[in-house]
Amino acid sequence: MLINKAHYSLRFFASMPIYSISILIWVYIAKTILKSAVLVFSVYLSPYRFGQVLGIWLICIVAAALSAGLWMLGRYVRTSSFRKSPKPATTDLP
Repeated sequence: MLINKAHYSLRFFASMPIYSISILIWVYIAKTILKSAVLVFSVYLSPYRFGQVLGIWLICIVAAALSAGLWMLGRYVRTSSFRKSPKPATTDLP
C-alpha cells in the first residue's frame, strides 16, 4: 500500500512542471492577446501593422494548441491513462 502511495506521489510531482509550463503559456497568450487587442482598438493600423497583429494571433492559436497538448501530457504522466468517466448505471432503482 505504501509503495502505491509513493508511486502516485512521484507521478504527481513529475507532472507538476508540465502543468506549470502549460499554465505559463496560457498566461503569456492572454497577455499577448490583450496587448494586441488594445492596439487594434486604440489606433488606426496600417496594413503592415494589421498583418503583424494577425500573425501574433495565429502564433497564439498555435501556442494554445501546444499548451493544451502539454496539459494532456501532464494528465497522462499523472494518471498513466486517460480515464473515461464511468458509464451510467442501466439498472432501475428499487
